[in-house]
Amino acid sequence: MVDALLMLAKIAREKGDSESCISYCRKAMVLGAPPPVWFEMMMGAHMDVGKAADILAELEGQLEGVTLPPDAEYILGTARMQLRQFQRAKDHFLRVVHFMPNHTQAYFGLFMASQRLGQAQEAASFQKTFAQLESNDRQRMMENNRKEEELSGLDLVRDSTLKTLMAAGQIFQGKQSHKEAADCYQKAIELEPRTLSICLAYEASLVASKRLQAGVKFFEQRQVYHPENILNDYMLGRLETRRGNISMASEHYKRVIAMRPEWAAGYRAHAELNMLHNHRLEQARGYAAKALALEESPEHYYLLGVACVKLKDFQSATSAMEKAVRLRPEDARFRNLLNQLKQQKTPLP
Repeated sequence: MVDALLMLAKIAREKGDSESCISYCRKAMVLGAPPPVWFEMMMGAHMDVGKAADILAELEGQLEGVTLPPDAEYILGTARMQLRQFQRAKDHFLRVVHFMPNHTQAYFGLFMASQRLGQAQEAASFQKTFAQLESNDRQRMMENNRKEEELSGLDLVRDSTLKTLMAAGQIFQGKQSHKEAADCYQKAIELEPRTLSICLAYEASLVASKRLQAGVKFFEQRQVYHPENILNDYMLGRLETRRGNISMASEHYKRVIAMRPEWAAGYRAHAELNMLHNHRLEQARGYAAKALALEESPEHYYLLGVACVKLKDFQSATSAMEKAVRLRPEDARFRNLLNQLKQQKTPLP
């Protein structure tokens, strides 16, 4: 019954029938559906009809202690902006970018919220990130439009099937049905084996359902028939890392680096593996430095900074963290580690 109500709510929202969507969500809520399942649709529908304040007041108590998906946090942030609750809006947007660092509109929300709060330096940083992401989104949209125009026949069916599988996986995840979500993502990988985001969604569902061995078996089979696809080794490295198999994970990452030496993610993953187990730390620093050389980012400066801390090279660590904070001043991890270093305490990242 709950599934049917949520499907009806989704259809109503897509048709622009916000009132019916709200009604179906309320019924699902009464029948005991967990908040992550219905909240995003219900909140969005209320915002469509200008009733954000009403629904926030009604649901405030029910959301305490509930972990919401990033898209739901984004909707909450947008609603708080409409109600001029700028600090609370900013908190929601920060949670979004913590889990989805390339969420363009969340960075725009952070820019607007910081500006309204009089935080000029942070606002400028968020605006810069938003502008870069928005430019990337525009280019990606143009490329997708070009590809859609070229699709025909079997390609069109394949593309439609892929979108359906991904949507189904997300619905199952929202319902905490992680095994079913993993099955959907696995089929999606078989259709589109070279898209990292699909592989990572599959990994998340495997972790949630405690089925890491099933993922290892899947990617090992794919590796036999498609040894040229580096994502097979990359995902095997990630899964073996989670299982605590350091040497096996290391071998997979070495193959990734050998096959695609220009890809920063391979070096980053190997550095993280070594640091996770305090293993070959000089090598870890080298991998972190290589990832940074290939792709300058605050995350890679942070990675290098942590490697230097573990090697007790606090001067180099401070230099790396200053650059990380300069690029992303809003990230508390970067600021906290830099403050510890400047206070001449031995941090424990």
